[in-house]
Amino acid sequence: MRLLAVPAALLLVATACGGGNAAPEASVLQTWFEQTAQAAQAAGGADPVQGRTWALAWWAADRATTGHADGAYADAAVATAVHDVLVNLVPQRRKELDEALPRGRDAAGAAAGAEQAREVLTERKDDGLLAAAVEVPYALPPAAPGVWRPTPPGFGGAAEAGAPRATPFFLTSTDQLRPEPPPALTSAVHQRDLAEVRDVGSEGSTSRTAEQTAVAQYWAGSELAVQVAVLRELLRTQGLGEVTGAHLLSVYHRATVDAALASFEAKYHYAFWRPVTELREGGLADWSPLIGTPAFPEYPSGHAVFAGAGAEVLTSLVGPGPRTPLVVGGRTFSTWQQLVTENVDARVWDGIHYRTSDEVGATLGRDVADVALGHVE
Repeated sequence: MRLLAVPAALLLVATACGGGNAAPEASVLQTWFEQTAQAAQAAGGADPVQGRTWALAWWAADRATTGHADGAYADAAVATAVHDVLVNLVPQRRKELDEALPRGRDAAGAAAGAEQAREVLTERKDDGLLAAAVEVPYALPPAAPGVWRPTPPGFGGAAEAGAPRATPFFLTSTDQLRPEPPPALTSAVHQRDLAEVRDVGSEGSTSRTAEQTAVAQYWAGSELAVQVAVLRELLRTQGLGEVTGAHLLSVYHRATVDAALASFEAKYHYAFWRPVTELREGGLADWSPLIGTPAFPEYPSGHAVFAGAGAEVLTSLVGPGPRTPLVVGGRTFSTWQQLVTENVDARVWDGIHYRTSDEVGATLGRDVADVALGHVE
């Protein structure tokens, strides 16, 4: 897998923009990255649903620019491809998207972008990744030790239960890389994991340090949202052009959607219970995690699967880390593996996962990314 080359001219521009008070003009890549972020947020839905918006928009841009160099053609191809996909998926953003589309753009590039947008939307029309297909009723299995059931305080029904039936981008099926079952409840591994999450994952834990709490809370929300913030800073500082940037975003988002689907397939196949259920049924009736427990089965950790896949793609296409450390949300990242390590730890410190589930999830994510990377140049 080739590393994405950073044009020397772009490095000079990025360096020059670092000084002075004037904000540099946003590149086409950055402009349409932000338009995608705003459109995905406006559309709403779970991470796989929003991830689909990212994946389709930048896959179209990638296809329209393959074999071309940065320049007027690529600028027009990227802008048009992303614009046309987003207008189709998030029509309520049409005004903003139309206003962002540059006038007088290269005709050939614009035509290529429009064509690839149409083709991508047609190919993925019935992929099962719209919200209505992802959020479907789930029949709870009979209650038993180790079996998932809705969790306090809201005891909400199962979310994203339709994700296992969606069509992946690279995998042949969502169960292609299904991991082995979670450890038996009586095993030494599970008992170790249970003791750890009980002690450091509780809402009022006295074992969890301030730094651990900060890491736990940083990764507590949408994994896609946090990773998008990392990608934003990467694009701002790495100096990628439109062609290499479109390729990176295309592979990254398709691979991480597949990772999410693989995660949910395993979650609903094994239907393993959450720590709060096991601990309360084991006698700790007042035990609560640091954050609210997500409304779906535990094994494996979806955040860790996503992080593992994303880090593998970035390592393959960019290198082991950014050229200079990225500061995102007050945290500093020097390597992509750090994103994985923090996720593995954070979900235990949040009180919602067993450590083995996080470790298995990170491995599953890497495996999904390896399949993805084997399908692209």
